[in-house]
Amino acid sequence: MNMKPFFLMLILLLTVTLTLFLQKGVAQDYTQIRLPDGAKARLGKGTLSDVVYSPDGTRLAIAGSLGIWIYDVQSGSEIDLITGRWGSIRSVSFSPDGWTLAASKNWNTIYLWDVATGEVKNTITGDLGSPFSVAFSPDGRTLASGGWYGSIYLWDVNTDLPKKKIVGRLGNVSTVFSVAFSPDGRTLASGIRDGTIGLWDVATGTLKHIFTGHHDFGRSSPPTNVYSVSFSPDGQMLASGGKDTIYIWDTSTFVPVTEALSVDVNGDGVVNVQDLVRVAARMGQDVPVGGDPADVNGDGVINIQDLVQVANAIGD
Repeated sequence: MNMKPFFLMLILLLTVTLTLFLQKGVAQDYTQIRLPDGAKARLGKGTLSDVVYSPDGTRLAIAGSLGIWIYDVQSGSEIDLITGRWGSIRSVSFSPDGWTLAASKNWNTIYLWDVATGEVKNTITGDLGSPFSVAFSPDGRTLASGGWYGSIYLWDVNTDLPKKKIVGRLGNVSTVFSVAFSPDGRTLASGIRDGTIGLWDVATGTLKHIFTGHHDFGRSSPPTNVYSVSFSPDGQMLASGGKDTIYIWDTSTFVPVTEALSVDVNGDGVVNVQDLVRVAARMGQDVPVGGDPADVNGDGVINIQDLVQVANAIGD
């Protein structure tokens, strides 16, 4: 009896069974594999570019190379994948009622999706400056987009027509990576290529203020791209994110909150002469691995510049 066909069939069956088992195991476990401390799950597939919560906090939209993944926040399970001929998605934003999802694609296209059906409701096309970011206004009537050439557009959501074009270029900078409305809808923040954040008057399109100096590796390093901006719920603070660092800015005094805290060298909650004494006592000494509170400006050296920074903060 020729057993060769039997063994070939057995090997084939075992191979198929093992493959299906491994695929099932990976599909079930990939969200839990090698999670960092404190992380609950790993979400998204493909190359990811943006993450945003729905207004009620029950869903999470993740944009990337495959489209837009929609997740249930409580269970971490996949609810939907919005995809099709659109390809890679750069940025997403929920409307305030949570039923429309705006998404920017490479080049000059913005889609408005119906979250319930996954169907495209409207498409905004034209000279959009290859939008990197989109954001709904708090009332849901306006959509902001920012992209190449320093272009920031405000769109009427109902008509898909531009309400206003803001020239977001500051100096020689040509890229707006992120946009965000303040909670009252009167101000638009823009994260820009050279480490600056612009605050714009939505009604007039004029520049109200420029935050400068977003650095990823201490004040001595060159400014970095600002890839994300977001207001606090009360509008009193603005967060900006770069490659490795998040800054918190006070929107009324225009002072970085993180920097204001850093000059309290001895950590007693008050910036006073005792902080000056602490810096003076450490001048000329090596900064240990992990940093030293006396190295106020984070340049790796404790010197007169740190003293001046603390002195300027006394009484503020």
